[in-house]
Amino acid sequence: MKQNYKYNILIADDHEIFLECLSAMVHEQTDINVLSRLRNGREVMACLKDKKPDLIVMDLNMPVLNGLECMELLNKHYPEQKAMILTVHQEAFVIRQLIKLGVKGIMFKNSSFEDLLTAIRTICAGEKYFDKGLEEEESIKGEEVVKLTPQEIKIIKLVADGLSSVVIADELNISEHTVNTHKKNINYKLNIHNAAQLVAFAKSSGIIH
Repeated sequence: MKQNYKYNILIADDHEIFLECLSAMVHEQTDINVLSRLRNGREVMACLKDKKPDLIVMDLNMPVLNGLECMELLNKHYPEQKAMILTVHQEAFVIRQLIKLGVKGIMFKNSSFEDLLTAIRTICAGEKYFDKGLEEEESIKGEEVVKLTPQEIKIIKLVADGLSSVVIADELNISEHTVNTHKKNINYKLNIHNAAQLVAFAKSSGIIH
């Protein structure tokens, strides 16, 4: 007999053990069904062409397309789609970015499974749910939000890979002058002053591994 689930979700995480364990535990629930197990944001976006989940539960730090980048695309192409982020980070910048993009919940990976289930059910029911370890949502939203464009995020990744402005320009098919302008804007927005600080930010925010 086919099970009639109340909620259908997608789970995306590039760590296979975590993905399998979380899926197995959710599978034991009578009201929640895992439609697909995915490994990055690109797979999430591809899956949405055929499946309509009640909620996407995804890791922030994934390869190919991370959680922050995926939220950018969801906000643009599927603005009604509910999504929750799992993370080990608590940087205010990242939290503000995610909330600005319409994320419905953020949970730390060291949270209990019961708390995670509560978050899933709460968000699927139409509410928001943020980990108790986070700052109050209203105070986060009240701070000035730093907005990075998709192009700036690409440049941050390439700088973190150690590429020069000339190589980045060739990679993105733009001029070296444009690359340097983007770099200046990024440094100004993030209040950083050198490449080392930029790499540290990229790692802490989940833009790179």
